[in-house]
Amino acid sequence: MTGKLLIAYCVLSFLLVANIAGDLFYQISVAGYWSDRILFWLWFFSTIFILIKFWKKLVTKVYFGLLVVGVLLSVIPMMVPFFAIILSSTGEGLHFKKQITPEYRLQVVGYSIMGRPLIEITKNKGLLEKRIANSNRNIFINDSTEISIWNVKDARFLSETDSTIAIQFSDDELSGVLTIAKEINK
Repeated sequence: MTGKLLIAYCVLSFLLVANIAGDLFYQISVAGYWSDRILFWLWFFSTIFILIKFWKKLVTKVYFGLLVVGVLLSVIPMMVPFFAIILSSTGEGLHFKKQITPEYRLQVVGYSIMGRPLIEITKNKGLLEKRIANSNRNIFINDSTEISIWNVKDARFLSETDSTIAIQFSDDELSGVLTIAKEINK
């Protein structure tokens, strides 16, 4: 039984690392905004379970020490990586989300306490999805008027070319169009 638990935990850990690496290097992740978070929380709670169940083993204590050191090291650079983990794993970094076509989802996310939020467009590919475009620009109405990314209340798909996607954004009062370049060959 304990062997099966460890194998299941290792598979879950591998899936989490693969999801993070896929998102980081290829902009591909598990389909759906909450799927990544559910995977993280399953890993987190199963880590606690594994640590408690196998606490008497030296390798478990070393693993726990590595986890603690990893968290502490992420706090050193002004807690920026720590806040990124908190904002992304809890969903607090999601400011706006809308399915703009059956295959495209638009979301405004901010996973950093020091940076501007991003407008991201993901394309659904079954069990996986690929981030195909992102921008941190405000939506300009004219030379002196703009919609801040923070204030986006609605979005509507307008058109698509091989290299861009045009989206109409609006807040409570204004409406403007932003053309976002696709991330080609990434």
